[in-house]
Amino acid sequence: MKTVFFLSIVVCLASSCRKLEEIKKYSLLTSHDRMSKDWKLISKTENKTAIDLTGFDIRLALQKDNTYTMRNSHQLFKQLITVEKKGNWFFNQEKKTLKLCESFTHKTEEFTIVFLKKGELQLQQVVTNEGLNKSPTTKLFFYKAN
Repeated sequence: MKTVFFLSIVVCLASSCRKLEEIKKYSLLTSHDRMSKDWKLISKTENKTAIDLTGFDIRLALQKDNTYTMRNSHQLFKQLITVEKKGNWFFNQEKKTLKLCESFTHKTEEFTIVFLKKGELQLQQVVTNEGLNKSPTTKLFFYKAN
């Protein structure tokens, strides 16, 4: 009888441990809160070819009020050049796509959210080359939170 009781306690503890591990897979923060950070571009690929980002500092600041600033800084002939875009950001209904709508040009860029976890963000963008007889370009961006 003691053996059966002991085994039932072990089974209960083992099953509750598994449930705790499953809970860790989910975040208490909303997708919006996890996206609202200052991100630094760490790597970029185009059609599976790595792009050299040496000398570039590319930042994407997504604010909680759904505004964004994308800042691209790099050295050109020993002079720092900075290009900045500002606008609004939002998700599609399923929260699997990030859309950046630039205020000045009203151009919207669309990115598929591949990965979002603990200060890491991976986005994919497929660019069609309209008017050119080329296949679409697939870009992959890997960001880390500052």
